[in-house]
Amino acid sequence: MSADIHGLPDELLGMIFADCLQERTPLKPFYTPLLLAHVCSRWRSVALEKPALWTKITLYKEDLNVRGIVELLEMWLRLSRRKPLDVHLDVHWLDMSTWDAPSPTLPFCQDLASVLSPHCHRFRTLTGSFHVSIASLLRFSNMTSLEELDLLDVSQGLDTGYFD
Repeated sequence: MSADIHGLPDELLGMIFADCLQERTPLKPFYTPLLLAHVCSRWRSVALEKPALWTKITLYKEDLNVRGIVELLEMWLRLSRRKPLDVHLDVHWLDMSTWDAPSPTLPFCQDLASVLSPHCHRFRTLTGSFHVSIASLLRFSNMTSLEELDLLDVSQGLDTGYFD
């Protein structure tokens, strides 16, 4: 017996897509859910119409080198519509030889924080590690939906502690 995936209702296909998501999938063009949106026009339509697929935002330091990362983040935020967001930022620069030097990722992080800032009222979770200067851009006072906050301050090039 064989089943034709083309015969699945869009709602069921969307549920299957949601099951494909990992807890922390990097914000990159070749990862779910963007990868699913490139299979065919029907899958693209289903993926783009399911805001829950776009509510997990994970950025790692190496993602900052991805061309168009700010535009990709803006698209992710737009497609998530008004759903609560789970944000994980692990974009610290920890290099013992350059503790006194400015982080090479700091300008990129500030750009990303500026894009995220208008959406901080939708943050359900905010986890990760990044320079303390990024935190001021994220406006913690506006995070009214925040259920979990777990951040490591690496502003001194050391694990200096968690934000309260």
